[in-house]
Amino acid sequence: MKKAIECLFITTSYPPFPESQTIRNVFLINGLCKAGLTVTVVTSAADSNGDAPLEKLVNPSVRVLRTGRTPYHRLQALVAQASAIPALHRRLRSLTAVLFGKIMAPDVWSGWQRQAYDLAAEAITSGINPAVVISSSGSFTAHLAAARLTRQLSIPWVAEYGDPWYLNPLAAKSPWITAMNYWWERRALKLCSGMTVTTEATAQLYRDWLLQSAPIIAVVPCGYYRTSDHMAVMPPPTEKLRISYVGSASATNRDIGQFMKILDQALVGTPRWKVHFRIIGSSSPVFENAAKHYSSFRTDFSGWVTYTRSIEEMSEATVLVLIGNKSHSQVPGKVYQYMASGRPIVYLSQLSARDPTDELLRRHAGVLHLRIGHPDNPARLREFFCSLSAHQAAALCSASSEAFSKAYSWESLGDAFGAFVQSRLL
Repeated sequence: MKKAIECLFITTSYPPFPESQTIRNVFLINGLCKAGLTVTVVTSAADSNGDAPLEKLVNPSVRVLRTGRTPYHRLQALVAQASAIPALHRRLRSLTAVLFGKIMAPDVWSGWQRQAYDLAAEAITSGINPAVVISSSGSFTAHLAAARLTRQLSIPWVAEYGDPWYLNPLAAKSPWITAMNYWWERRALKLCSGMTVTTEATAQLYRDWLLQSAPIIAVVPCGYYRTSDHMAVMPPPTEKLRISYVGSASATNRDIGQFMKILDQALVGTPRWKVHFRIIGSSSPVFENAAKHYSSFRTDFSGWVTYTRSIEEMSEATVLVLIGNKSHSQVPGKVYQYMASGRPIVYLSQLSARDPTDELLRRHAGVLHLRIGHPDNPARLREFFCSLSAHQAAALCSASSEAFSKAYSWESLGDAFGAFVQSRLL
């Protein structure tokens, strides 16, 4: 019988830790298992307040080893004790996050790479014989731990990049962080056998930056997961219009306040009870304050929800709203789940030049494309609402297309990742 290939998967983003890279990792790990690899995950201490249902989606054969907490996360646990005073709690959390973000390289998980390396070395001593190391950000410290292991063991290393590291245009870094990340990333990637990114634009960034020293790079985009065969079925007709934004929102990155202004202008004269705007996910308190000034629609904020609940929220919406990235290389991961939902989409771009998210959505029916600051946005949104039935039919037709289903289902993308890792073992 052929012996199974063992791999170490090092990441801070593993259930129940609640972030988008965790969702991606779940399906990539499942792809490795389907490809016949035996997976041992080295990850951080479990977060009791995380997304526990995600654990049920992971292949049960996966072995999980957990480190302790970093100094930063122990400090945040202390800050959480002030939760009885919400204003103080928010201020302390923000203060510690900003301070640590400006002084710790490569990110606030700094130091975790040593814990991950020690735990992986202990597992190897206990009998694990990995043929490949895989690291996934989350935190870039996972890549530092993997680089050290692959140097010691002389085995292939595949770096899974959810977002770019030093080249990430969305990350606000101090000069110190930028310089250290530049040095560490170039040094680490010299040992890398293969690398996966989410867009071709990101792949080209790294090819141009690393030139002859660039590892083999594969594009494995984000995908969608269908919790129900009825995901693409529209809710029954109603007099009310339910508009939902699903995902995190902040004034510095995805400014949902810009859309609220457009929506208010588009709905002039509309009874407030007819339009319900839902913000599903973590969002800045500034948006709750702004919502009080709009009288043409009702707004509520769910706060953070689990991954499966976010998909359910999409299925309950009449229209979905998407705010683009301020980046020419990255696409929001939830765009693929939006495209699979069968719902009309209003896309608000934050870029004046080429926008990869806009280009992707141009291939999808039932999408209204807006650009921040354009004077015609309210009129076009009002027209879109008036012709909603036609857009709904078009969106449903597109969402059920065989080509989309095959290209962007998480199962297919997991298969592609598993095949790429196997190719790096040859």
